[in-house]
Amino acid sequence: MKYDTSCIVHWRNKPPHNCLPIAQKLMQTTGLLTLALSANCGSPLSVSVLYEGIDDCLPDEATRLNLSHPSKGWVRSVLLNCRHKPVLYARSFIPLTDAEQAEFLHQQHEFSDIRHIGTQPLGIWLSQQLAIKRSAFEYALTDSHQWPHWQHQSKLQLPSRRSCFSTASSRLLLSEVFLQLG
Repeated sequence: MKYDTSCIVHWRNKPPHNCLPIAQKLMQTTGLLTLALSANCGSPLSVSVLYEGIDDCLPDEATRLNLSHPSKGWVRSVLLNCRHKPVLYARSFIPLTDAEQAEFLHQQHEFSDIRHIGTQPLGIWLSQQLAIKRSAFEYALTDSHQWPHWQHQSKLQLPSRRSCFSTASSRLLLSEVFLQLG
């Protein structure tokens, strides 16, 4: 699948000022976003897995991770739903060389267990990992149509954040797009 490489995202160190106050608040959550979204929703969230597998990185992921584009890695795209209504699109990308892809698929990579979390929120899984560090958040308004594996009819500018989780030898870039939070 080809992605629109002309769409350049300008990530910043502060949330966009022109989004709903609830989105502003949730974007700055440093704890488990899943718990904050559940509290805002008034019920537990469900996870719809849109895609899991080896895929190309997006141009801004390549820039953030200092990779050539296109580079391959493990991609997991999901929707977090509140009462069957999507409230968050999340995409995780783990860069993998050809040799690392084989290790990853044979459970010999630090993040290999991500393949088995199913409909568990990624944040909960990440909070259980030892020796993992999280970078500072970056924020942007992103176009809804730029996110792969998510079919969206309108072209909306949506508040988004991303951060990189790293261990001694691996990285996972998590991008989160805030949908309707009302």
